[in-house]
Amino acid sequence: MTTYRYVVMLDEKNVVAIQALSWLLFQQDKPEEALNLLAKLSPLKDEKPSMIYIQARCFLKLNEYKKAYDCLQRAINLDPSNSTYWSSLGILFAELLQVRRLFFL
Repeated sequence: MTTYRYVVMLDEKNVVAIQALSWLLFQQDKPEEALNLLAKLSPLKDEKPSMIYIQARCFLKLNEYKKAYDCLQRAINLDPSNSTYWSSLGILFAELLQVRRLFFL
């Protein structure tokens, strides 16, 4: 992770380093930091479904379901054959059902 941080420090527009570092941050339960890092690439990230997917996972971890859904829809529209994106959409719906059950039982 230190290496990616160093590369991003040297080049704040390095897409590969930012994507890798944001995914690592997500995995370390730091979704806000990952989202802030991805924001540096606007609007470039809007063209890359893999980066939109990372955003979606971060929003899902933050329980921001509408934003997660919107990101997953964009990623799927850009790469409809990616089964990971579709699976994450299913995870999102499953989480929404659990939340709904908690509040409406």
